[in-house]
Formats: sequence, C-alpha cells, structure tokens
Amino acid sequence: MKLTAQQLKVYIDVAKEKISNWAALAKGEVSGLGLVSELRDDKGVLTGFFVEDVFLIKQTSGSASTELDDNAVSAMLVELDAKGVDIGLAKLWWHSHGDLGVFWSSTDEECAAGLANSRYFVSIVVNKKGDIKCRVDLYEPIRVVIDDVPVETVFPDYGTLEQCTAEFREKVTELEPLMACHGAFGYDCQPYEYLTEEQVKELNELEEKMEKGIVTYGEFCERYFEMTGEKPAPITPIDSLIN
Repeated sequence: MKLTAQQLKVYIDVAKEKISNWAALAKGEVSGLGLVSELRDDKGVLTGFFVEDVFLIKQTSGSASTELDDNAVSAMLVELDAKGVDIGLAKLWWHSHGDLGVFWSSTDEECAAGLANSRYFVSIVVNKKGDIKCRVDLYEPIRVVIDDVPVETVFPDYGTLEQCTAEFREKVTELEPLMACHGAFGYDCQPYEYLTEEQVKELNELEEKMEKGIVTYGEFCERYFEMTGEKPAPITPIDSLIN
C-alpha cells in the first residue's frame, strides 16, 4: 500500500550537504545510514522527522549498486553507543542514483522491505543534479509506504566538502566503470575502450525508457551488465546489519 502524505515532513541540515557531497564524488552509486528523531506537536501527534546525522559506511560501490561492509556497520553502531548516542535512532537509509533520476527501483523496494525489524524506516535517494526523494516505511501495525514526503533543508552550506572527500576516499572502493562520462550514464558519455558508439547510444535510449516507465530499473541493469561485463555487487540486507 502506498500513500502520499501531506502531514509529514522531513527536516535536514548538515546531513543534506554530506549526502550531496558523497553523491557528487561517486562515479556511480553510494549509500549509508543515518539517525532520525521524531517531531511531535503539543498534542503528541507525529508531524515529521529530523535527520540528525548521516554516516558513510565502508563499502564497494558500482554503477548500479553498493555493498556495505557488515563489520563497518557494526563498528559504527558500537562507536555511537559508546558515545551515548541512542542507536535506536538509526532508522535512516540513504543512497544515490548517480546521474539517473530519483525513484525507487525494484532493488530499493527489496531493501526497504528488509528493514522491517523497526517500527518504521526513513529512506532518501538523491542524484548528482541535487534532486531528492523521500519515503517513510511503516511496519506496524500494518505495512504502509508513505511516499513523496517533503524534505526541507534547515540551513544550507556547512562547508563539509573537504571532510567528505577525505572520508569518501577512505571508505569507498569503486568498481572501475567501462565507459568514461561525467556521471554514471549521462547523455554526454563518450565511448570507452570496451564500448562502441552504438552500445553507448543504446544505454542512453534505455535510460530514457526507464525514466518514462517503459522498462524497469532491473531490465536496464540487466542489459547494462550484459553489455559491459561488469558484475553487480551483492545486496546486503540492512536489517541484518543493524540487528
């Protein structure tokens, strides 16, 4: 079940800048976790969430997938707990789509379904253009997806690029792309050694069809991996990492 909610809003400040920096630095996709606190009115009614912080996890990043390191996730939670942070607030999953649009792919839907160890989870997807999409998955008492939750940036520009760049280089291992372009599958891609002009054209056409809903994200990725020979990284269920 999916609903479009007007009563909820997600507020974000420095965390938005960090996510945007990491998305810009990645050749393809990048992902991580974060902390969210609940916002309630004077009657105790839930009105939204505030993203307190986000974390870049050690991972392997490809053009269309990321694989978080299990030990790194556990270490992050242990470190937060040692600092007195309530790790029960770790109910945010964020990731990027490179130069693609912001939407929920079939892989994203599977990942969101696997987060049901909590009462709810907030998910954010961004791209290199700065677009952002947010949803809240409720798991109790019934499963409900509240999509297109508005995101409001409280204060922009915290000057975190240098710090984010250093952290990105330390934690993200990127798979070598098989074509050279400004982003993952941008229209200004130039044929690389392993791809012909016809193949690049086909990928661009497939991307257009995917954004129009003619083909699925999974079908796009299947053809991409078939064409390039690149292998997708396995998906690690995030619920198993947080438990």
